Amino acid sequence: MTSGFERRIDEMKAQFTADLSRAQPGLLDRYPIQGCITALDEFRCYGRYGSLPAEMIRMSQAITENTSARILEKYHQLLMLGLIESFETRSALKRIPESIRVLFEVEFKRILDEMRLGRDGFYLYETEEFLKDLAVCRLKLYPCGAEFLDELSGIPRVLLLKGGLSQCLDGIAFHVVRRNGFKPYYELHMHAPLRASFTREGWDATYVRIADLLKLNRDIKGVSCTSWWYDPKLETISPRLTYLRRVPLENGARMFFVGLDRDAASGAIRMSETRKRLYESGQYVPALYLMAWARGDLIAWADRVRGKGQAAELSSEGLVTAIDPRCHDGPTP
Repeated sequence: MTSGFERRIDEMKAQFTADLSRAQPGLLDRYPIQGCITALDEFRCYGRYGSLPAEMIRMSQAITENTSARILEKYHQLLMLGLIESFETRSALKRIPESIRVLFEVEFKRILDEMRLGRDGFYLYETEEFLKDLAVCRLKLYPCGAEFLDELSGIPRVLLLKGGLSQCLDGIAFHVVRRNGFKPYYELHMHAPLRASFTREGWDATYVRIADLLKLNRDIKGVSCTSWWYDPKLETISPRLTYLRRVPLENGARMFFVGLDRDAASGAIRMSETRKRLYESGQYVPALYLMAWARGDLIAWADRVRGKGQAAELSSEGLVTAIDPRCHDGPTP
């Protein structure tokens, strides 16, 4: 990190520390930030990026009960600053390629900028977007471009029973016969601030970075993602998004039916008037599919893309240079 960025962190830490010391003297002595960082580093679980150590949950409840939710938010912000400050030391214990390391700094700058906005109620465990930002700071989620990546997850075996006999047989062939297994896998998650990279070029660059990560982490069996945009019905409803399904599928990935999203809670209709209209008229019910792309197939695809010069180029800040402004609000028809 640059000296200017480190100086900015120091200044913000000093401000939050002073605010907490004035509002609640002794709080940081009772609940030291370094203790939380150690607890987070030692806490490991498959998936569930929002899960936190039990002692942190109890501590947060105690702070809220004895002070206020606003004090807890300041504490959480100070915790995030401490995690960002120790990134170099903590990330040295992990195998992270440079193509992804540069994106961490981009995300850290965004997180610091958003702290300046004073968004009351954001820095609490009830806020999904906060949990994702916290997971990035604690190196549970990695920025990869179009989505965040959970660095330790898996694929549920019950999935084999969701789509009938053909899916069961396909799943057995993929996970058992081909020895791709069920875990550990990387798992992708959508995050609103990443929508600018939600383009064909942005996704290509994302998968190339994941291939870089897989090459360094030979124990990880591949990458998975569950979403409505893998639904085959989008071939006719939203043809501009078919690359999201076709690129993995045509290069070795498998798609497994998860279930219908009858309430459209997945966001399938949020950014598209076409899908919303079809949903409200009963002509479209979003369906969720899990995409599983084995490490060997993904790496082979990424090497081919690199060889042909098709992957989106990355700037010095790690941002995709080829951005379609029409996609800033996420996937549309």
